[in-house]
Amino acid sequence: MSLISITIDGLEKLLHHSEVLIGTSEVTQVMEKMDPVGPISDLFRIQHTPFGGRACFSNKSLPQGTVVLDAEDSLGESISYEFRKEVCHYCLLYDHGKVMKYRLNASELELTNEQFKGKRFQGAGLWFCSPQCRDEFLRQDHILELISGYESLLNGLLLCQKSGSDEDIDEEKLNSISIDQHMIEFQWQQLDNEWIPRVQKLKPSKKLAQLPHMTDDVYCCARSICRSLFQLKYLDPDSVTNRSFQVLQSNELSKISRFPILLSFQIAVYQTLYILLPPTLHNQLSIPKFRHILGAEYGNAFGIWQMGESVGDREYLGYWLLPRASFFNHSCDPNTDKVRKGRKMSFILNRDVPSGTQLCIAYNCDLTLPVGDRQQTMKDNWFFECMCDRCSSELQTIH
Repeated sequence: MSLISITIDGLEKLLHHSEVLIGTSEVTQVMEKMDPVGPISDLFRIQHTPFGGRACFSNKSLPQGTVVLDAEDSLGESISYEFRKEVCHYCLLYDHGKVMKYRLNASELELTNEQFKGKRFQGAGLWFCSPQCRDEFLRQDHILELISGYESLLNGLLLCQKSGSDEDIDEEKLNSISIDQHMIEFQWQQLDNEWIPRVQKLKPSKKLAQLPHMTDDVYCCARSICRSLFQLKYLDPDSVTNRSFQVLQSNELSKISRFPILLSFQIAVYQTLYILLPPTLHNQLSIPKFRHILGAEYGNAFGIWQMGESVGDREYLGYWLLPRASFFNHSCDPNTDKVRKGRKMSFILNRDVPSGTQLCIAYNCDLTLPVGDRQQTMKDNWFFECMCDRCSSELQTIH
């Protein structure tokens, strides 16, 4: 199985919501059946709608400035490779391209765990803005399991970088291949029935020879999955975070249909994790879980953006999955703003809303564009046609 590289730009276009928007005038058509996710907030409820997926509706009249949700329970995050040394891996601070001053070193780990003694520790790809952030990161329960996984993936990347690049890949040709659900299932079954049994029989040193060539993108995606597996391992199955994650729509087919190269990319990431993950995380890896994590990310992940800059000027630093916050739909006239402070994403009303109002956010789109351009942006980047109240009203004036 050859490894297919995919660019960060391609991934950026995928890692966002893709549900069809409804207008507030249609709220009365919402089904009354409450969602099995359960209550996320006392201020709003999640309901199935007859016009596409779940949506959030206010439980009562709420004033401007109300924080309807604070989300800091991420289930995976990925810092873009080019910013890996410039973003704090705890508070997500980015200081205009400055390298973070504090790198994780072996001395911090040797004090707490025997497994790192006597080994050359590469830092697990972790950088921090301050000793406080480093120490807070290390105080997380069972964190050495995650660090061990990160370190193993970093060593795999360094090994691949040392051995040289993989064969040239014709991405344009591969993206022209038509892929359906049957082909996706066939590829994963082939991996499960042939590749995995063959690798299981090999000694550890021989398994490394089966490692796909790791590109920067494969490495970053593998780290994100590693983090998700770690979080899910210790997450309360009955928690709202877990229930939210389990019901998130997977956009696997729609995304791979649009970008067929993703199928080979996903398989390469899975092979990388299968060979490199330490036992404590390897036992959490399965094909169904892996596919749901990525499928959910494609439709629901939030971008991690540079703070304090305008939409057009800020840097895209990576992405993270916040399951409880993934039920807000898009509007070109949003009544809810997203505000990130460190590891917390707050959702704050920018106007008064009556009871029963759908709470909508704006995806990363220039809302000053004409309606046709906004709709094209949504089609190109999030694969849906926006028909929010603003778009509907502006289209009527055109026609």
